[in-house]
Amino acid sequence: MIRVYRGLLRTSDRSRGRFYSRLMKRAGENLIIGGRIVLSAPGEVSIGDNVFINTGCILHGEGGLSIGDDTKIGPYTTIWTSNHNFERTDVPFRTQGDRYAPVTIGRDVWIGAGVVVVAGVQIGDGSVIGAGSVVTKDIAPYSVAVGNPARVIRSRLDERPGNSKSPR
Repeated sequence: MIRVYRGLLRTSDRSRGRFYSRLMKRAGENLIIGGRIVLSAPGEVSIGDNVFINTGCILHGEGGLSIGDDTKIGPYTTIWTSNHNFERTDVPFRTQGDRYAPVTIGRDVWIGAGVVVVAGVQIGDGSVIGAGSVVTKDIAPYSVAVGNPARVIRSRLDERPGNSKSPR
């Protein structure tokens, strides 16, 4: 397995996508995956068609991860589907276990470089998440969100010619 992984570091992004797609719950056509990614629990990860995942991303699938068609994920983005329990103060964190919550990323989403998405979040279709943002709450479709924590700064629907409020 180590030999296979080392080989992946020298292969094309498309070949890497084909390799990882065999491990996933679902992987669409034309999946492109950059080098040095970490994909945990690939059997819980579903990815649509024409998805690009850039270099150095961490995709944590234990709680369930779904990524829609035509989505781009920037380098060094981290997506978590679990968190540690920490409510009790009479026992160490390491003994309290974890809680899981799925992450759903819609279709035609652009997630910038270095973004962190936490467990239980939904990012709506057509949204843009600015580089370095930390997404802690759901993002409505066609939103532009930035910051830590990420907040919506505008709707992409307002930018359409004629100021139309209906998506494509």
